Amino acid sequence: MKLSGLLIAAGLSERMGMFKPLMHYNSSPFIVNITEKLLNVCENVLIVTGYRNAEVESTIQYAFRDAMLFPRVSLVHNSEFEKGMFTSLKRGIEKLDNPEWVLYHFVDQPVHKVRFYKDLAQQIEDRY
Repeated sequence: MKLSGLLIAAGLSERMGMFKPLMHYNSSPFIVNITEKLLNVCENVLIVTGYRNAEVESTIQYAFRDAMLFPRVSLVHNSEFEKGMFTSLKRGIEKLDNPEWVLYHFVDQPVHKVRFYKDLAQQIEDRY
């Protein structure tokens, strides 16, 4: 099964009042925390950036600078991020390399444990 992770980190974080991708959970930025978990079950992870693009990209590049996993992580910028989340989803899907399945993830949900992702992937495998 080819499962790709699609992590949306493009929004303005207006309601939160703080920039969500760079907020910390368990001592790492949300964006890094979620990416690491997705890599446990996904063949690759595509992160869609928008607002504060350079900061998100440099955070990912720094976090995975020494890891062999970095080739499995890619970034794409959505220049239309202010038009809403759907534009980021569309941009991400356009850039994915023909996956069988896509695990679409919001950047403001870092609390899920690795077991959550493994259970989800197992359900897909069991059914298909």
